[in-house]
Amino acid sequence: MINIQSLSQRLYVALASAIILLTLMIFFISTWVLKDKSERLYDNILIAVTKNIDDRLIVKDGKIMLDMDYFSIDTLSDVRNKKIFYRIVAPNGDLLAGFEGLALAKDSRHPIMLYDTTYAGTELRAAQYISRTSIGDVKIVIAESKKGRNATISGLMKQIAMAAVGVCIATLILVAFIVRKSLKPLNLLQKEIRLRSETNLEPIGTNVPPEVEALVRALNSLMARLRRSIELSQNFNCDLSHQLRTPLAEMKIQLDMYRRCPKNNDLQGLERNITLMTRLTEQMLHYANVQNSAMSSDYWVNIDLVQFCRKFCQKHAPMVFEQGQSIAFETDVESAICDIDETLLESALLNLIENALKYGKPEHGEGEIVVNLTCHNKVVCLSVIDQGNGMKEQDLNSILERKVRLDRSKQGFGLGLAIVKQVIELHHGKLEIANAFPNGLRVSLSGLAVISGQTVSRTHA
Repeated sequence: MINIQSLSQRLYVALASAIILLTLMIFFISTWVLKDKSERLYDNILIAVTKNIDDRLIVKDGKIMLDMDYFSIDTLSDVRNKKIFYRIVAPNGDLLAGFEGLALAKDSRHPIMLYDTTYAGTELRAAQYISRTSIGDVKIVIAESKKGRNATISGLMKQIAMAAVGVCIATLILVAFIVRKSLKPLNLLQKEIRLRSETNLEPIGTNVPPEVEALVRALNSLMARLRRSIELSQNFNCDLSHQLRTPLAEMKIQLDMYRRCPKNNDLQGLERNITLMTRLTEQMLHYANVQNSAMSSDYWVNIDLVQFCRKFCQKHAPMVFEQGQSIAFETDVESAICDIDETLLESALLNLIENALKYGKPEHGEGEIVVNLTCHNKVVCLSVIDQGNGMKEQDLNSILERKVRLDRSKQGFGLGLAIVKQVIELHHGKLEIANAFPNGLRVSLSGLAVISGQTVSRTHA
């Protein structure tokens, strides 16, 4: 039974149908050509015999004479065992030789005429030749049985049919072998995928024809994405369990102490850990969202980064003031329209502000956090600058790794800069960290493409 979903069977049926149709076409064309050529050959033989008789005609003493002995030996040896009828009519209408009842051609205008007739119940094919002599026209008619002619042609047609059937069957067997051989790379690919474990997502290395390379590349790309997704899920679970372990243990101890002596213990530590876990959850969700690029192009909008940064600073100024610092926005452009994901970019800036509040406060006096936006050659650079002690050069490279916190005395999760790095890379930019002059740290988000904008003097928010 043919499985219409099977590629090999569909291919074989299509090729077999084409081969059978082509074989039938070749057979019918061959038989038609054979029959036509055979008919022409036999007709030419009849005409040749009439001309041979014409060569045996002799005019002597005003009479037509026929060298019958020579004619009978020569002609009958040519036509072999077929039924042969002939008639030779003198110019005056008398029968010179042959069979009286053999019909003449109805049209005598042409010297050679071919026609079908019947004599003594036998279907004949006849050729009439008009010989021009000095005493008048002699009509020479030679006819042969069509039965022998048709038998010969039928025999040839049967041989052609048998040869066509044999060639067709051999071709179908060859096509089946070729189809099976051609689809072998797909079968090997299927076997390799089927034998793999659910954890084996390494690229497929099976040698395949160029036509299947696109499929293999797509499968390898899919497995790479799956491997990346699994790694991200594993990292997310590892990070979550790692980060929740400490606050949960502290909360358990605090609850135990409160249970023992509720009057001498307040709930501020417990509340602080709950707040910490809430922020951790937000950070982890942001990190997972960015890592998986789980955002649609519908979230990308054209916004003015100048207005965006100004509103951001105004929105978070109270939080900065509560922690003993101030925030300022500086720019040298009037507007800079960019295509961004507003939510992710705000999350990235917020992480930079929180890092500046934790690590960027000067030892003496009130610190200031500066959000700086510059534009050069249609490319925006967005920086957050603090007035802290900066960072050692050897720490600038490792700070971008996951769960890295250089100052263990400060609360944090080590995910802030990793989130920022992922966000800016999704926007086709890059994250740069350098010590500011004379002190402090500058974290820059560079490479944001500007759709349109205008340059003006520096402004403060």
